Amino acid sequence: MSSNSKVDGVLVTWGDRLFFPGNRRVKPDSQPRLRSFKGRGSASWIRARIEGTVRRSPQVMVKVTGGGRGMKAIAAHFRYISKNGRLDIEDDQGNVGRIAQVETPSGYARPQGATPVNLTFVPAFDPCTSANASHGGPLAAASCSPPVQSSHFLTVGTPDANGKAPLFSGNMQLKTLGESPINPNNGDQGDIGITMSFTDVRKQSDLSDYTGELQALLTLRITDRYNGDLLEDPATTSDTPFAVTVPCAATTGPEGATCSVSTTADAVMGGVVREGVRSVWGLGQVQIYDGGSDGDADTTADNTLFAVQGAFAP
Repeated sequence: MSSNSKVDGVLVTWGDRLFFPGNRRVKPDSQPRLRSFKGRGSASWIRARIEGTVRRSPQVMVKVTGGGRGMKAIAAHFRYISKNGRLDIEDDQGNVGRIAQVETPSGYARPQGATPVNLTFVPAFDPCTSANASHGGPLAAASCSPPVQSSHFLTVGTPDANGKAPLFSGNMQLKTLGESPINPNNGDQGDIGITMSFTDVRKQSDLSDYTGELQALLTLRITDRYNGDLLEDPATTSDTPFAVTVPCAATTGPEGATCSVSTTADAVMGGVVREGVRSVWGLGQVQIYDGGSDGDADTTADNTLFAVQGAFAP
């Protein structure tokens, strides 16, 4: 064997031990076998690996453990490791190349449409935790008497409660905005319009018009295709609060203050609605909070629940 072949043999033997320690042999062959192809185990391949290590070429070894089973989980691992097919991957056999982008089913149930959403509101009351009465059938349930209004600061006109006319109403509308069909070349036009109106809002202390702020709190559970490292994976968010401030102003008539706002979701939180990602907004009960003792919705230390999404049967 020539001196070059002896050097190559040593490279093959010790290269496998260095770069693939899981494949070490307890006792090496007395005559190392050189391979003619340019794959793992060839002297030229070992030299290239050593050169890359010495020159500190950017590279990383990844071992995939856990994270689920099946092709969907495997595909997710490969997309992450290869930056969705943009980087070379080398397997344990020395094969190097770029994998094709692995497509997995990315659909989820969605409606044809769900707009507009119209909500009505009623005054909020404390839950019954220490019952002293019972509700009549057929909806028999423990009850607490007398009812206690949740807000410590606001109320609405009610003849048998405060002698004022019953003029309260509360409404909210959520309406999808944007273009149809979507034109991807003219910017993100997706948004959700938000309008709210509350009438006859009064201070509990003297029944005068309330001129502070209300805060509408929506609890969102969003399912869309704007998740993951590449912001293209389908997923559902954890329940997330989304707050909208509603200013109030005094009126000149017998009714209490009017609180209203007309805005959009993107105006409240820039970029919260994304065009083309098929957003499904699941809504929890929408709640309306007062502004506390200072009337400021942003200082929440003593803000209390004023109204909730509901219905009224006279």
